[in-house]
Amino acid sequence: MRIAIWSIVAVIFLVLVRVIFLYTDPLQFYRDTVNETVAEVQSEIRRAQELQAARERARVRDRDYDMHYQAGLKMQEEEKYEKAILHYEEAIALYKVKHDAHCRKMECLNSLSRYEETLAIQYRQNWSPNCAGMRSSRGKAFEALGQHAEAIAEYQDAIKHNPESTILHNNLAWLLAGCIDETFTDGTKALYHAQTVAELRKQNPDCSPEWISLALLGAAHSRTGDFEEAIELTEQAIPIAPQSEHQRLEKVLASYREGLPYQREPEAELALQQQDIDEAE
Repeated sequence: MRIAIWSIVAVIFLVLVRVIFLYTDPLQFYRDTVNETVAEVQSEIRRAQELQAARERARVRDRDYDMHYQAGLKMQEEEKYEKAILHYEEAIALYKVKHDAHCRKMECLNSLSRYEETLAIQYRQNWSPNCAGMRSSRGKAFEALGQHAEAIAEYQDAIKHNPESTILHNNLAWLLAGCIDETFTDGTKALYHAQTVAELRKQNPDCSPEWISLALLGAAHSRTGDFEEAIELTEQAIPIAPQSEHQRLEKVLASYREGLPYQREPEAELALQQQDIDEAE
């Protein structure tokens, strides 16, 4: 009798265990599944919100960068270089990796004769050699400091990375054609770079004003001793050059007629190079 009772108890116990297993555990499983799903959804919502916030910050940053960059351009155009630099520095603080504001800041520094600061930017920021504008500003800073070998090396290396840069070929051609220290003049190389500028103009006439290209070819030919060609090219350049450049070109033309090669005037030539850059852009 006792065995039968214990058998019945055992059966009841097993039935209860079975019921608990069938009904309690599945409910917990479903609850756990729902909780995990809710957690995943909440996590996805947070990620989406963070992404949206990041996009908004980027949009605001782009807007502020453009605002300061455009303000800098306006100040630079008005020759208010100190104010332009302040705006470019604000833009740089927003986007250190963009070249535009750095390039323009370097141009302003050169215009203020702060050449050492121009050169310091390149080394401090360790920019890619492919930025023609920055390399051009560095070359002109070296020129202004009388470091002609460094300027030539800067232009030559930059051209390796930017073989179709009108600005770089232009600057190097002027330097080789009429460097104050004639140790660095080279008519053949000057002519090569001047002709490269002329060829690039055929592909893109807006890359350099025609009168500058003609005057540059004339300077290069004068350095090779071909004064007849130098005179003809300079005579072609004068009528289409700005009125402000006529006196300087007439003076250069007179020197060719006397059999004297082109001799650059540093400040005038740096201004001429800057005009070439501005009109190209």
